[in-house]
Amino acid sequence: MANLYPRNNVLWYCFYHKNDRYRGSTGTNNRAKATKVMNDRIAEIRGSGSANDLFDRLLKQLEMLPEKDSEKLRTNFIAALRETHIKKVTFKEAWEIFKATPKKKEQSKHTEGDYNSVWFKLADWCKEKHKIEYIHEIDEAIALQYLSYLWGTHISPRRYNQYIIAFRYIYKLLKTPTGITENPWLAMDKKDQDTISKKPLGIKEIKTIFSKAKDELKILLAIGGYTGLRLGDCCLMKWASVDFEKMIITLEPLKLRHRRKEVVIPMHPFLANLLKALLGDNYNQILPCLTNEYILPNISSDYLKNASEVTDVVQEHFIKCGIKTQVKRKEEGRAQAVYGFHSLRHSFVTILAENNVAESVAMKLVGHSSIAVHRIYQHVRSEHKENAIAQLPTLDSEDKE
Repeated sequence: MANLYPRNNVLWYCFYHKNDRYRGSTGTNNRAKATKVMNDRIAEIRGSGSANDLFDRLLKQLEMLPEKDSEKLRTNFIAALRETHIKKVTFKEAWEIFKATPKKKEQSKHTEGDYNSVWFKLADWCKEKHKIEYIHEIDEAIALQYLSYLWGTHISPRRYNQYIIAFRYIYKLLKTPTGITENPWLAMDKKDQDTISKKPLGIKEIKTIFSKAKDELKILLAIGGYTGLRLGDCCLMKWASVDFEKMIITLEPLKLRHRRKEVVIPMHPFLANLLKALLGDNYNQILPCLTNEYILPNISSDYLKNASEVTDVVQEHFIKCGIKTQVKRKEEGRAQAVYGFHSLRHSFVTILAENNVAESVAMKLVGHSSIAVHRIYQHVRSEHKENAIAQLPTLDSEDKE
């Protein structure tokens, strides 16, 4: 049995269902409207009300509340609806989804390895600091806390910005397959880079770091010093790039791979002898069997797992050789590397310039990334490049006073 009765100038309903009594305000003193409210409520309790009816009733109840209370409840309801819609995806699951998504741009092994490192560093921090297991639990506040933590580890502004770029991109591609509705990294501001360029090493310094290096590190430094290639290209160079007969190294630098652009670098005799020594006396017979093998198997493995580990090894070696690798930025007092593996690239170009090698030849050797410059330098003849490489010093020779 159900009935309406007046109370405080509005009609209230009262009815029973399965021995339980239900009563409440209809919000009106109009009997027809009150009857409809009561019938809707009865249908809801008996389980015969549609989702739209229930939603309409919820909205009406919210409108009857004070504005502040109503707004708070609306926010809570929205959050609850989002929670039920979003898939609970772990960081590990999210990474596999990211790698498999068709929208993902083709990445080099180095870039994908770096993204992997960046992603799981975030995962470890979230689990340790906030017991967060699922990616949708990261909001702007958590994102800001993590970036503050990173900045506190004294990374460079450039590296800080790389983290933001990586997170923005990963979240962008995860949005559709995981159901996350917001990308908290879009609200994070980048740092002004104002970077300090790497400085070239002098010939004496290059000879020092080479003479004190051992095993694969020695070969890595020699490849960098005699080719001017970047760290990733040197670490991941394969035997297929080496041609002892023509005395050249041919490869697509990682930064130019999207353009399918090769660089061809004549081999300095000293570097050629070092590489031959790795293979032994029968290097000509062995080389064809190793075309898909890395020249530096241990370093290449470390680099693919975490490129920064190889960078750290090089920096530590420079420091052991008496080279002060960092300077403090005046504005913030933060240290920034001025000497590192990339200094070998600067040294390569500097030595060529000091020996009056034409700029066009030097640019061709290092694989200049500018399209305009590339068009100007594309007619550099191979004999000019060979003469340029011949200007580089032999690393185990004595300096002339």
